[in-house]
Amino acid sequence: MPTGKNYLIFGLVNLGFIAQIALFMYYTSAAKVKANWNEYRCNPSYWMYSDSISDDFNYCVQDSQVNMMGTLMQPMTYMVSSLASFAEEATQDINNSRGMISNIRDFLADIIPNIFSVFINLIVEFQRMIIAIKDMFAKMVGMITTFMFMLDSLSKLMISGAGVFGAAMPKSCFHPDTKVKTKSGDIFAMKDLPLGAELEDGGKVFSVMKIDNQNKDPYYKINGGINGETIYVTGHHFIYNKITDKFVKVMDHPDAVIESNNIPEWVSCLITTNQRIPIGQHTFWDWEDDELTK
Repeated sequence: MPTGKNYLIFGLVNLGFIAQIALFMYYTSAAKVKANWNEYRCNPSYWMYSDSISDDFNYCVQDSQVNMMGTLMQPMTYMVSSLASFAEEATQDINNSRGMISNIRDFLADIIPNIFSVFINLIVEFQRMIIAIKDMFAKMVGMITTFMFMLDSLSKLMISGAGVFGAAMPKSCFHPDTKVKTKSGDIFAMKDLPLGAELEDGGKVFSVMKIDNQNKDPYYKINGGINGETIYVTGHHFIYNKITDKFVKVMDHPDAVIESNNIPEWVSCLITTNQRIPIGQHTFWDWEDDELTK
């Protein structure tokens, strides 16, 4: 009959077999779990197979955070994505605007030179027209100036011709002994007046002339000379008429009296700086009476 010892041994043997089977199953399961540890490492029921529970725990926590951060950051990601899309669209719009501005700039760059070319051509033509007008006016002025010089030369020629031909005719002159008073009070016969002598009116003697009386003009006598003497002068000489306030020929003066028989061989006359010859109460013109005979 089995004893209690036999039962104890039997129980221990069975426990040994059970322990052996359990260890075999443990190691078999552990090998399977180790082979797929990434699949089981975040399952707490398999942490008995873990080589480092702390490392596996940190890994699982981080992996959970990574999975959760995607969900947590989804609104922010959507917002950033929306902003990025808006910025991209704004950038595209800006680029489109820049393209339009570039097209406008290119268009203006093409058309403005043409417009300026037209204006420059107009200005050049206008300048040419102005130059032509100025040239025409310059030519007209030159022609008018030439014509005026021709007229002036012709006038001077005629005056000179008249002077030359008139010189052949005897001019009006004085008796050589006609008294003339200087500003210093000295009295000279006209034929003896010194050159440069200053007369009573301030005029100076420029020339004392001795002239042949070829035309045999008679003297006219006029009272009122120096010291009350009579003045003898030919009729074509000019004398100041106080009544008419102008110079007239001696023959036309109301105080002149012709002496038909008193015809001199030669006469005297003066050229003065002021074209005046003061004698007593009268003022005569000098030899150069072209101004009065025009």
